[in-house]
Order: sequence, then C-alpha cells, then structure tokens
Amino acid sequence: MAHLPVGNRLAALDVIGAGPREDLSVQLRLPAYREIIAEVRRTHAQVNRRTEQARQMVMRHERERQRIEKAERMAVPKQSSTLSEHPHLDFTPIQSQRTGIGI
Repeated sequence: MAHLPVGNRLAALDVIGAGPREDLSVQLRLPAYREIIAEVRRTHAQVNRRTEQARQMVMRHERERQRIEKAERMAVPKQSSTLSEHPHLDFTPIQSQRTGIGI
C-alpha cells in the first residue's frame, strides 16, 4: 500500500472494504495453514517410523528370549518328577566305627 499513489490507495481500500474480509483473511492464512499441515504430516511420518523401529526391536528381543529359553531347556535334561519331589532316603543300618555296634 505504501508504494501506491494516493488515488490507487483509495481505490485499493475501497476494494478491500467492499469485499468480504473473511475471504481475504482465509487467502492470507492459507499458506500458513498449508505449512502447518505439512509439518504435522512430517511429524506424523517420523512418529510412525520410530514406532515401527521400536516394534521391530521388541520383536527381535522376544525372538532372542525364546531362542535362549529353548537352548536352556535343551541343555539341561529334565529330571524325573518323582526323584526331585522325593529324594532317595537310605535306611540301611550304619556300623559305628568306634564301638562296632549298629546304630
């Protein structure tokens, strides 16, 4: 506006005053809204990438944990449940070394 001659300034003000201000504000705000939307989309894509990376890490960790558990199960032979629950007790008489009598 400062660069327009006085007559043109008045004409421009008449046009601006005659036209709906809402349309003008939308036209002025539209580039800013587009920039904001683009930034939101970039951020959303970045969050999605990081979420997928975290999901992949969790899956790798779970597979490794299962592999280790399987290896441990295979390395340690499973004992019979009757032996582990009831230890073998020997009730045979013991000969005393001192007196030679049975205890």
